Amino acid sequence: MTSSSGTKFPLAAKDYELLEKIGDGVYRARCILLDEIVAIKIWNREKCTNDLENIKKEVHRLSSIDHPNLLRPHCSFIDGGNLWIVMPYMSCGSCLNIMKSVYPNGLEEPVIAIFLREILKALVYLHGLGYIHGNVKAGNILVDSEGTVKLGVERMPTSSGNTFVGTPCWIAPEEDTQQVDGYDFKLDIWSFGVTALELAHGHSPFSKYPHTVAPPLTLQNSPCPDYEEDNKFSKSFRELVAACLIKDLEKRPTASKLLEYPFLQHTLSTEYLASTILDSLYPLGERFRKLKEEEAKLVKGIDGNKEKLPQVTIEALLTSGKPASPVNPVSCNAAQILPMLQNLVIQNDIQRERLISLMQLYDPTAEIRIPVVNTKGGQVGFASHNLLMTYA
Repeated sequence: MTSSSGTKFPLAAKDYELLEKIGDGVYRARCILLDEIVAIKIWNREKCTNDLENIKKEVHRLSSIDHPNLLRPHCSFIDGGNLWIVMPYMSCGSCLNIMKSVYPNGLEEPVIAIFLREILKALVYLHGLGYIHGNVKAGNILVDSEGTVKLGVERMPTSSGNTFVGTPCWIAPEEDTQQVDGYDFKLDIWSFGVTALELAHGHSPFSKYPHTVAPPLTLQNSPCPDYEEDNKFSKSFRELVAACLIKDLEKRPTASKLLEYPFLQHTLSTEYLASTILDSLYPLGERFRKLKEEEAKLVKGIDGNKEKLPQVTIEALLTSGKPASPVNPVSCNAAQILPMLQNLVIQNDIQRERLISLMQLYDPTAEIRIPVVNTKGGQVGFASHNLLMTYA
């Protein structure tokens, strides 16, 4: 596969030097031939639950997308049974990583406005091509040290239709009800509004609720009931969010129209990001290691090896959210644990973020199928998490 940027990146693992891990299965690396720093996502054939050839074709299709605010692959190839996806290195990582590491209570409005403006530009482009992104959220917003903002793509954007996409806390009402005529680009606008609140609060609305509860709550309530009276937000920000979260999709504005809203009219340049929140950040690899260490404390096995976590301990972790004392000396390996975790997420009210973190500790490439329910509690489909062009 030829580089999507025009530069011909090599198609062999020997031509890249892996420097450090910056995400689950993602590395900061150096292209030896070009002496260029890149990010590489490696999918292991033995652990991957999806066909690598299909994933490779998906990556190739992503190369047709060309916009400065969208992350495109440089190239992809299969080497030694693994799929390597080479992409631009966004040195500061995702907005989610930045908030988790430094700003747990959210970002200031001038910063939020910059991120939202840049993402809207990407959405205008995608929607103009007839594509729906399908999973706009802070975890998919990437930024480099100069303040360049790019929207990561988890799979080839879809056209209008009835294919379930997105993440429970971010999905639009029309996805939950599975309207007869499908849904259109306006579902990205809803997710965009939820993302605006996520950037402001440091977490997504309804994130504390189990995944099966979040979609019905979205239909019955405002994603953030108190934001209208919250003095933390300006009137122009509240108006922007309110417009995005109109449940009647016909009345929800387009991405182009949102760019005209007052909140985005006096947005600072991306250089402001570089001189404020990005300037004092610890390196991405260091932040990733620290976050993983914190996660590991919750799931540490009896011998400190995540591949041997007692089954009862895992069940207790998932249902209570608190570390549990090992009560079963019989440990199980990752191959046994993954199906159990998947069954638990389908059968029980487990908080989505906790389950995904646990599953990705065992197989970062696993497709995690999250059941989507309607307001009557009936399951109407799955929202799959299978990250391609992101650092997750």
